[in-house]
Amino acid sequence: MPVLPALMLIAARAPDPGVDKAPACAASNTGTITPADMLQRLDDFRARLGGGARERLDRALPRDASDGIKACVGNVDRSEASCENGAYFRALRRTGLMARFKAGLCPGSAAGYPLDDRPASGPDTARQ
Repeated sequence: MPVLPALMLIAARAPDPGVDKAPACAASNTGTITPADMLQRLDDFRARLGGGARERLDRALPRDASDGIKACVGNVDRSEASCENGAYFRALRRTGLMARFKAGLCPGSAAGYPLDDRPASGPDTARQ
């Protein structure tokens, strides 16, 4: 009876009602959000930043004439949104703004891929 083992697996993964749900919120949001929606959240975050923080982020994330992220111009390996998300995440880490971005995604957000605090590296760092 293959149905019974499947139901047991589902029940084993069910959340404990007594567990604080806030840390799981960001992990579930970032795991199910599309690259285009994540890029919109990143752009909205950038638009809300005040003077100094916005300038720091913009220096870490150079743009081309069409307002796209320079590191992703001519990108052929993955979608433009995925490339720009990766560039944004690295820039947020370099500027120290990742915690602010995560806090805006979900109160009590927990670290987790792709928003964990790994060293900033990648294709956009080589082109600056």
